[in-house]
Amino acid sequence: MTDRYYADAAIATRKAGDPALDAYVSGFKSLVRASDGEPTAALALAQAARQAGARSATATTRAWLAGLEAQALATLHERRACFVALRQAEAAIGQARAEEDPPWMYGFDDARLAALAGTCYRQLGKITAAERTLQEALAALDVSCTRRRSEVLLELALVQLEKEDIDEACRFAGQSYEVAMAAGSVVGQRRVGELRSGLDQWIDTEAVRNLDEQLAG
Repeated sequence: MTDRYYADAAIATRKAGDPALDAYVSGFKSLVRASDGEPTAALALAQAARQAGARSATATTRAWLAGLEAQALATLHERRACFVALRQAEAAIGQARAEEDPPWMYGFDDARLAALAGTCYRQLGKITAAERTLQEALAALDVSCTRRRSEVLLELALVQLEKEDIDEACRFAGQSYEVAMAAGSVVGQRRVGELRSGLDQWIDTEAVRNLDEQLAG
C-alpha cells in the first residue's frame, strides 16, 4: 500500500515538473526501504534522489538527501563513502536557509544531521565519536522534537550497550521509552523492546529488572 502511494506521488511530481519535490519523495521511499531492512535498495533510491535534486533542491533538501545516503552506506559498512556523504551533508547544511525551503520540506537542521551522523558512527564502530555526536544532537534538539529525541536516546542506549555499560544502556533506553510514549510513537516503543531483547544475559541486574518493570507498564 505504501509503495502505491509513493508511486502515485512520483507520477504527480513528475507531471508538476518539480524535480526537487520528486527527489524529496524518492528520499522518503529510501527511508521506507531502510526501515524495512533493505539498505541496498535504500542506497539506490537515495543516490537517485540526490541526482534528481542536485540542481533544483535547496541546500536543506540536499543535506537531508546526502544524510540518507550516508545512513544506507553505514548500514552496508561502506565506511569511506559514508564519511564522504556526511561531509557533503555538513557542507550543504552550512549553506541552508530556512526561508528558501519549500513548504513541503521539513525542518532538517544541524541537530538532526548530528543525530543522523551519530547513528552512522555507531554502525561503523566509531563508538567514541558516536557518543559525542549523539550527546551534542540531544543537547541541540528542541524539546518539541519528541520522536527525534526518543531516537537519539535509543542510539545512546545502543552505544552504552556496545560499551557493556548496562546501567547507562538501561537508563537511556528507559528515557527513550518515556519520550516515545509521550509522542505516541509505536515504532519508538517497539525499538526499545528490541534493544531489551539483547539484554538477556544481564537479566539479573537491577538495571534490567527496572527496565522490564517500566516496559511492562
